Amino acid sequence: MAGLPLLFGQETEYGLTGLGADGQPVARGPLATRLVELARRGAATLHDATGRGAFLANGARFYVDSGSHPELATAECANPWDLVRCAVAGDRLLAALGARAEAESDPPLRVLLFRGSVDHGDQPVTWGCHESYLHRAHPSEAARQLLPHLASRVIYCGAGGFHPHRRLGFTLSPRAAHLVCDVASRSTRERGLVLQRDEPHAPRGYHRLHVLSGESLGSQTATLLKTGATALVLGLVDLGLAPGEAVQLHSAVGALGAFAADPWCRARAPLRWGGAASALQIQRHYLDLVERALAGGLLPRWGRPLCRIWAQVLDRLGEGPQRVERTVDWGIKLALFRRRCPRTAEWEWLTHACVPRELRTQLLEIDVRFGQLGGGVFDVLDRQGVLDHRVVPDAAVERAGRRPPAGTRARQRGYFVERLAGRPMGHCDWTGIWNGLGDLVIDLQDPFAGATGGAAAAGRDQGSRLLLQGATAGTNAAAPSWAAPVPFVGS
Repeated sequence: MAGLPLLFGQETEYGLTGLGADGQPVARGPLATRLVELARRGAATLHDATGRGAFLANGARFYVDSGSHPELATAECANPWDLVRCAVAGDRLLAALGARAEAESDPPLRVLLFRGSVDHGDQPVTWGCHESYLHRAHPSEAARQLLPHLASRVIYCGAGGFHPHRRLGFTLSPRAAHLVCDVASRSTRERGLVLQRDEPHAPRGYHRLHVLSGESLGSQTATLLKTGATALVLGLVDLGLAPGEAVQLHSAVGALGAFAADPWCRARAPLRWGGAASALQIQRHYLDLVERALAGGLLPRWGRPLCRIWAQVLDRLGEGPQRVERTVDWGIKLALFRRRCPRTAEWEWLTHACVPRELRTQLLEIDVRFGQLGGGVFDVLDRQGVLDHRVVPDAAVERAGRRPPAGTRARQRGYFVERLAGRPMGHCDWTGIWNGLGDLVIDLQDPFAGATGGAAAAGRDQGSRLLLQGATAGTNAAAPSWAAPVPFVGS
């Protein structure tokens, strides 16, 4: 029994800095636009509806978002291993575009791209790494049942770093300090753990849960658990099992702050129905319910290997932060910070207000450079074999940079992007492709359209058939090899 199908994706906002030959920063907006232009020039793409971005042949979307920073949304994924492949491929694409921009710049230009959560300027800002999950339950019920999970999962998917509103204080989640409510109505103001706005990009009956509390991660294990565990919990909600009812928190955002402040995972947050629970207790509650549903064949088969990793990481977290110092982002960062400090055996220095200025500067530089693409601290440690976090091979990441994941409409979107690139068109969107007259010519509303394999046209009329015939004229009309179904490999 295959179980309930699940679908999800991730949108990563990247920090961007350009430095001229004199070392002075250049305007970020034109530089971000330049990266999009390079992406369009270097690969098969179709313009998006905004004109500020493009859809790629691997099903992803790359664009300039508000705030003039580059953002990459992965293709829709049907399992978390595909999501990891797509996310890492996105990081590598951005690094390659930055290097190309440097190589082609005259006068010389230094391009720095960062995968991070906050900066440490005079007015701290935060970059988002949002997740989207397709579901059928009522949006308010989905958020209610998921909030305890989102608050407590920070123990394995927090980015780690320093609290942006304190002089120096370690936190599992720097972004948590920028969240002020449980459920938000906007993504940029009064940020919450989830966003109430419902834009399903799918037919009637579907909803899209937009998670704002996530952070950009280097650890593949942490990214796998962040999306995989959340998708499985939301699957329980769709099954009507109310998985979060017994662990409803008095305040999810308040609990998130408490959990993020404690690397030993001992902090307890008050529950709405009385008593208190730690993040580990809440996570084990959800894990137990997911495992029961998997035993009954109610959730996708990929949930079994995911739960094994989930349980192993929770067991390690229960033994102390040193057990995850090579696996999850905050654990890796904490180990780096403590080794930099002269008194590595003590914890108090992390919250001490009188840390010497020179040491404070060094720690903040490590924090910022940790997520620098291409040559940052995390990437260097990873290349040296110091870390233990990988769940997908490099070859699979390389393929994800060129090919869409199987099992979703992303496969069809990527097929048509590749076929129609460079020809006069209107624009591409998550749900279809439009011609210059605003007519929908390729219908991609069904989010699971690729589940049966193949890259079939969904043109609605003679005009769309003519467009597709023109697009393939003079080429091999057969679908590319990647358009055939691809079996899932969860390791």
